[in-house]
Amino acid sequence: MRTQLQQFLDHVDSGAPIEGGSPWHEFMHAASHEAFRITAQINDGTRSASEIRTLLTELTGREVDESVTVFPPFYTEFGKNLVGAGAVVTKDVPADSIVAGVPAALIRPTGYEA
Repeated sequence: MRTQLQQFLDHVDSGAPIEGGSPWHEFMHAASHEAFRITAQINDGTRSASEIRTLLTELTGREVDESVTVFPPFYTEFGKNLVGAGAVVTKDVPADSIVAGVPAALIRPTGYEA
């Protein structure tokens, strides 16, 4: 999926359209649905820090360090960027980044490459 994600991002960055029913539209829909499913699990009920890290690992496709702590509610789109609760995103967020604040500002890179 990582190769397909990079190809999708390259397509989006090129400015080419994503037409309904196209393979890119289907990929975008499936990736978003998967991110929403995992995000709902993170936000549904009380979970231990370890359980949340396991879900974040599933979401990002990468091992999440034990130093990571997330306090729900947690929001994401494809699961490749982390946006702090209450953040107001007013422009594109770079891939693999953490943003927070009003307006949202780059906190730091996630350390991963999509």
